[in-house]
Amino acid sequence: MAGTDATFRRLTVAGVDGEATAYLTSLGHNDCAPINRVSIYTLRWLIEILFRKLKQYLNVQQFHCTTLNGALFDLFST
Repeated sequence: MAGTDATFRRLTVAGVDGEATAYLTSLGHNDCAPINRVSIYTLRWLIEILFRKLKQYLNVQQFHCTTLNGALFDLFST
């Protein structure tokens, strides 16, 4: 990757349907088990999709609070 000295690893995991999915990660080899890395990235993408849908359907461009109660207040007051 241009402009960075970071080291990246490619992690390829076969799914239950036999299809391989590749992940690019900066996590070290001994940081956590490969299945945990897959779980982390899967959850991250689910969160990204959730925020995209919130922005798209509820017209929430940003949350004004950093707490759960504040975010719920923002959602229910729109």
